Amino acid sequence: MSTFEENLDDIYKYDTESLIEFLRNNIQIKEEYFDILRDQEITGSIFFKITEETFRSYGLKGGKFNIYGSSLSAVPQFTPSSLSLTNDDDELQQCMNDIKRKLRNLGTLIPDSNEAMRNEYISAILHAAIHIARRETDKEISLLPQLQIVGDENCGRVDYTIISLEELICITESKRYLVNKGFIQNVIQCESALQTNRKKRKAGVAFWDCEYLYGAITTATDWYFLSYSPEKISCSFKEPIMIKLSERLF
Repeated sequence: MSTFEENLDDIYKYDTESLIEFLRNNIQIKEEYFDILRDQEITGSIFFKITEETFRSYGLKGGKFNIYGSSLSAVPQFTPSSLSLTNDDDELQQCMNDIKRKLRNLGTLIPDSNEAMRNEYISAILHAAIHIARRETDKEISLLPQLQIVGDENCGRVDYTIISLEELICITESKRYLVNKGFIQNVIQCESALQTNRKKRKAGVAFWDCEYLYGAITTATDWYFLSYSPEKISCSFKEPIMIKLSERLF
């Protein structure tokens, strides 16, 4: 068993056999495709640079989720549902005031801002979203930071986890940049979280019988969402939700 960060940091350094072992444990592509990877001498650094056309020329028809190459535009897209709020909504106003206070204390978020500073804004937005979701659905929903999630092959702490009825329903990964890497990490986290939910249902401590999760990757200013199930991944990378965290605008 390995941690999320170890998998992602090491994968780019994998030789062909190490890459094959990683794919066998995490992606579950067809066994015969590994011979193609060996013949083409595909290493970790090469794997995520391969285009869809190159995959097809090698005889690869796509993996478990029909994702090709390094571009997230190849991942099936979906549009997250939204909720309309009035400008005088209490929770929205409290979130805005919290962000204004942080902007006065921390300053405008810029590309060089570190992850700790970004998490200050992410936390404010997530807390407001949880309150609004609880109000609109009348369900018990909670937010847990730095939750340790243990799956069959991976384990690690997740920046933010949203929980309802003892089940993990959304995994949020904050990233300063490298959103592509954050997407891969979030997929692995969702896979482990789904395995955790199954274990809880078997133990009788979780009651929501569903086989999908939502994930989020955010830099605080850009928010990307993904829908994860064992059969399919889709994401909103073509239409991110953008929030300008600027002292001037607020």
